[in-house]
Amino acid sequence: MLSGLVEFAVYFWPITLLLLLHGMAALVLSFQNIRPRHVGDSLLPFIFPFSIILVGHLFWYGGTRASAPKAPVIAANLMFIAQVLISFYLVYRCKGVRWFMTAACLMAIWLGLINLFLVGMALTNVWL
Repeated sequence: MLSGLVEFAVYFWPITLLLLLHGMAALVLSFQNIRPRHVGDSLLPFIFPFSIILVGHLFWYGGTRASAPKAPVIAANLMFIAQVLISFYLVYRCKGVRWFMTAACLMAIWLGLINLFLVGMALTNVWL
């Protein structure tokens, strides 16, 4: 699954590159205002993509398409929605370093979206 993640990120390299450049610019320009609390807050959204991969790993489905269980797919989708909502809250909360926090959250959401796409295929056994 990790190789699929890398292939997906490489296929959509312009988006990944723009998010990385945006993150580096935000880090450089906001560096003097960043406190240790902001660093911890910026790492929080990155927990969700790895938990989505964990759901895909634990509930990998190899049977027929019609009988795929729906609960793991719903759980992965809810994790992504929670990630987006928490990211919005963190950007709102981090006054003074919102550009840095927005860059970190956008990278985490992009990683979560890639993971959700791959895990959705693994959970339903419908591969593109």
